[in-house]
Amino acid sequence: MSVVVAGLAAPAALRVGLAPGVLVGDGGRVLVGGAPSRLIRLSDAGAALVTGWTAGAPIGTAAAPQTLARRLLDGGLLVPDPAPAATADLAVVVPAHGRERALARCLRSIADAAPDAALIVVDDGSPDPGAVAAVAAAHRATLVRHDRPRGPSAARNSGLARVRAPLVAFVDSDVVVPPGCLARLAGHFADPAVAAVAPRIHALEPQGGTIRTYEAAHSALDMGPIPSRVAPGAAVSYVPSATLVVRRAAVDGFDETLQVAEDVDLVWRLGAAGWTVRYDPSVHVLHDHLGTAAGFVRRRFAYACSIGLLAARHPRALRAVYADGATAAVALALAGRPLAAVAATTRVAWQTHALLAPRVEHPGPLGATLTARALLSAGRGLAYAARRPWWPALALAAIRRPHAGLLLAGALAAGLVEERPRRASHAALCIADDLISGAGTWWSCLRWRTVAPLVPGRALSAGARRAGA
Repeated sequence: MSVVVAGLAAPAALRVGLAPGVLVGDGGRVLVGGAPSRLIRLSDAGAALVTGWTAGAPIGTAAAPQTLARRLLDGGLLVPDPAPAATADLAVVVPAHGRERALARCLRSIADAAPDAALIVVDDGSPDPGAVAAVAAAHRATLVRHDRPRGPSAARNSGLARVRAPLVAFVDSDVVVPPGCLARLAGHFADPAVAAVAPRIHALEPQGGTIRTYEAAHSALDMGPIPSRVAPGAAVSYVPSATLVVRRAAVDGFDETLQVAEDVDLVWRLGAAGWTVRYDPSVHVLHDHLGTAAGFVRRRFAYACSIGLLAARHPRALRAVYADGATAAVALALAGRPLAAVAATTRVAWQTHALLAPRVEHPGPLGATLTARALLSAGRGLAYAARRPWWPALALAAIRRPHAGLLLAGALAAGLVEERPRRASHAALCIADDLISGAGTWWSCLRWRTVAPLVPGRALSAGARRAGA
């Protein structure tokens, strides 16, 4: 994995906007947000720059705006809005194992979306290699053949080894790429710190059936509507490789020992090496989701079974919940200790006020907003942990302590409120989703002899900083 040098200049022509959820105070001189959360105090000149950028002005070539933009982009307070780039410098690698009709559909969409991109199909030991070869030839794709199935990581790596273009798009054969998608993703690489970028994944025309319609609304591949730098603890902590564009110079390949979560491992290794990975939901691809109950259970369990392995490789990246003062306050309330919860909440509010007071003219309203936001985030985090990694322990505890059963039921209900399923069958699948995930997590933790995904970890926090222009 290549290592990027910190402090690379932001592209002068790049346009940026405030990241969703960033709070602005003191006439634009204070920004609060990012991942991990931080408070940035801007000079008057810096505030003017940010105001101009959010109105559509480019970053510019001067040293001070470049430095400020890089700090805010890396901190997650700004998100890029890149112009589409030409795809002539792009190669597309499509791993395939049978499913010739889906492969043909995928290749047609790529040819329409990026007609000048090089196209490589890697046949990973298909039972009918002649059929795959015919589809590849019909779309003028270079064909690489594995005599036996070696898995998606090996297939992508075989294609990567054939690439000389500076950018590589990995696109699974069950994906359809809409026009403009790859050009928009390629635009992110004008920023020299970016090593990879992924689009949002939507369902490909669900044709009915409970599983397909559920996946269309609640797919594990859909990372949601919020643009984000991808990193543990960020709004988007990982992205799938169903469609992933990477900088060739930054990537040495997927880990071929992994049959699942190889994409998560890759993006976390890129982040650890100092690169930026971005998620851009302003563009999307279409994925042909599985439509059977057995496939749904098998896939969800496989995803969860990767958690222990990932925790063994990235021990700080996977925790049941990231704990801080707000988490303690909510946990005390749920445990039936209201006075202790009030005391913990008061401490959170006081610490927030103490952080803001030297930097903000009127810290009260902003402090109240930040405290409320912290408590809400902590509640959501605890509910997620209770209905996923902790549910087996809560279910066991409920045999003797009914309160544990109430907590589990409340957490499952909170999941339904968050997911907002439109059908009763989808609500049942939401609950099944949680229970399968928890069971797979425990199984993988036992297999890999780790408890990291089952226990709280220290919350990530960036504190307060001053930035100028």
